[in-house]
Amino acid sequence: MQIIWSDEAVKDYHQNIDYLLAKWSSQVAIEFIEDVQASIEFDQKSS
Repeated sequence: MQIIWSDEAVKDYHQNIDYLLAKWSSQVAIEFIEDVQASIEFDQKSS
């Protein structure tokens, strides 16, 4: 199964990363990105 991100989802994703980088640390942002990627991979394998 292919996951297709809407323009709004991509925008929100990048805004979340920007927020984490501004308010937290780069490590927290990296963990968020890795968690999202893991969730996407899990969803793709589950289908």
